[in-house]
Amino acid sequence: MNIREQIREMELLMESRGWKTLMEYAEQQKKGRIEAAVLTPAGSVDKCIEQEYLKGEIGGIMLFCAFPEALSSDLRNQLPKEEVTNE
Repeated sequence: MNIREQIREMELLMESRGWKTLMEYAEQQKKGRIEAAVLTPAGSVDKCIEQEYLKGEIGGIMLFCAFPEALSSDLRNQLPKEEVTNE
């Protein structure tokens, strides 16, 4: 698969209804973890450890959500300059 096909594949993924549904679900998951990890006082060492774990999950969800756009951008950077200006 060439670079243009890979870019288009990521674009189609991000435009799909399934991706939008998945992003809504991911946002809900992230929000719940933010409330538990950031907005709730720790109170104990065990709770601090649990909150740090949740922060890692939040970062993972954010990375997952950003990955298609980041990959698409990286692929665009690999295109010869002439092709990028002609898009």
